[in-house]
This record gives sequence, C-alpha cells and structure tokens, in this order.
Amino acid sequence: MKFWQVSAASTELARNLANARGSHGTPEWMEQQMHDVVKGQKGVKEVRVLDAAQLEKLGMNLFYNVGKGATVPPRCVMVHY
Repeated sequence: MKFWQVSAASTELARNLANARGSHGTPEWMEQQMHDVVKGQKGVKEVRVLDAAQLEKLGMNLFYNVGKGATVPPRCVMVHY
C-alpha cells in the first residue's frame, strides 16, 4: 500500500473506534480491536495492557477516575513499535 492509502485507512479506523457507542466500545472491546490491528505486524515489539489497579498505582488518576465509573473496568492499551 502507498503511504496515503495507509494514512486514510488508519484515520478511518481511529474515527470508527472513537465513535463507537460506550455500551459497545468497552475497554475490553478496544483492547481486542488493538490486538486485531497489530496481529501479524512485524514492526510491533509489544502490546502492553495496564489494568485499573496498575493505572491507579502509576498515578494515571484522570484515566483511572474517568474509567472507574463504567461497568467494565478501565484499561490502557499501549502498542510499542
């Protein structure tokens, strides 16, 4: 694929993820989406997931406090290239 095609596809994916309804786009769902995106990608070194306890321990208070009110505990998914 050419750069502009990858850029357009990436923008579309990000938009669709951000526009997912909260009842559907739960932290679990978002994590699964990221695992699906990076599957088979040679440049990906690690996918790291921080759960609610780790977010709190690391002082990621805004992230933790916004997410703790949801029915599914918050998590942060980091993809390292």
